Amino acid sequence: MINVRNYNKLLKNSLWSSSSFIFITLISFLILPYIIKKLSIEGYGIYILITSLIGFYGILDLGLGSALIKYVAEFYEKKEYERLNVYINSSLFVQSFIGLISSAFILFFSKSIIYFLNINKYSFFETTLALKICAIGFFFTFIGGAYKAILQGLQLYKITSLIDSLLNLALNILLVVVLYIGYGLIGSIVINVLVAFISFIIYWIIVKKNLPTYSLRVFVDIKSLKDIISFSFFIFLSKISNMFSHYIVRFVISFFLGPEAVTYYTVPSKLVGAIGGIASSSISAIFPFSSQLSAANNNAEIKTLFLKSSRIFIAIIFPISFFICIFSRQILTLWMGAEFAKNSWLVLTIISFSSFIGGLSAIPNLIILGSGNSKLIGLFSIFTIILYIISLPLLTKFFGIIGTAIALLITSCGVIYYVIIKTTEYTNININEFLNFVLRPHLNFFILGALLLPVVVINGNQKPIVVFTFGIILMLLHYLFLMRKELIPIKNIYPKLFQNI
Repeated sequence: MINVRNYNKLLKNSLWSSSSFIFITLISFLILPYIIKKLSIEGYGIYILITSLIGFYGILDLGLGSALIKYVAEFYEKKEYERLNVYINSSLFVQSFIGLISSAFILFFSKSIIYFLNINKYSFFETTLALKICAIGFFFTFIGGAYKAILQGLQLYKITSLIDSLLNLALNILLVVVLYIGYGLIGSIVINVLVAFISFIIYWIIVKKNLPTYSLRVFVDIKSLKDIISFSFFIFLSKISNMFSHYIVRFVISFFLGPEAVTYYTVPSKLVGAIGGIASSSISAIFPFSSQLSAANNNAEIKTLFLKSSRIFIAIIFPISFFICIFSRQILTLWMGAEFAKNSWLVLTIISFSSFIGGLSAIPNLIILGSGNSKLIGLFSIFTIILYIISLPLLTKFFGIIGTAIALLITSCGVIYYVIIKTTEYTNININEFLNFVLRPHLNFFILGALLLPVVVINGNQKPIVVFTFGIILMLLHYLFLMRKELIPIKNIYPKLFQNI
């Protein structure tokens, strides 16, 4: 069994990581209707497309960020500080080089990118200028992400969570101010670049403070770079797979349907992504923790960690994912208005269910990465990339954004094989044990939701606040049931809060 003290420390680390994401999400959702109103449906679509290019850091990073987390956690635990410096500097050198090349590419080919995105001629000049400005922010996001990975390797999630919360709060406030003054798209992109630069500076300062043995040197150690790349290559494939569902999908929609359709797809995906992001951020600390267990060859604890963390993760995301899936129209009606909901509610229903299925792979990814076996993740990613390439453009072209959502659902279904067969096999867990321990507690709620779905859809926009409130009550009741059964172990994290309950 996992040491109780370490396990509860892991839970607290996870809570810190997720709490910042919850705060960021709430602020973003409150101001999103205002941003869309000021930029227009099409203008917001353009804004999303441009800022999504920064998201390509996840691909061009080549998985080096994840490799940094692993090796920082491992070498810091072993107190091999000189070796740690070598690995950090080698990774940073490569990432800096890639960041500069990528920014230069965006600058020189900005017009071609705009043509590809199907932007109308009236917005062409403004969009091109915004894209060039964004290229600067791309570089700082790239390097800032590397320094953040170092802090995560040190398991300083409390610090990174606080920084993320403050910077995103500043970003959202400044966006509202800029749009209120009337600077529109250009002003919004400038704010994004400014926050990216500040983020880079802050992370660099905190790394220097918390890792005093670290010194920046401009060189590449070939041996350490080989180790990093051999680990990160398959993670790179996994990142490409994730980029399809988070960013590339937006460019595909814009190419076939235009920027306006991007907004109708992105708003539902932002909601689903926020829920997934909260849950994913809550488990990110498992990666360096499992890396430590792997370094100690403690396979029994890794197995226990996999089962327990999977159970908690699913308990967190299942009730809210199913709530969004069933009550999607009411949610969008109250949040964005009835007309917007009419164009997007089915997309929200499909991708929320798809996100839950995809979420089954979250814990296995982190456990396997921590164990150093990135090859299994890479092979699965190749499979999902092929599915995306085939289904995404085809279904989007013929069925619009509904087809896009279906393409993501089809691809997510491959996760079932990956989790139930391959991951349980790798961790020496019986499949029936996994299903009973992780999924069985939610069976009754699933059946109830399936029965309610036709009734909710038929009612449409009839008294959305009443239907929405009913859904919230059902979701909260299921969460109370899960906490009572200790599937969500709040008592383990802060027992003093429950001493009188």
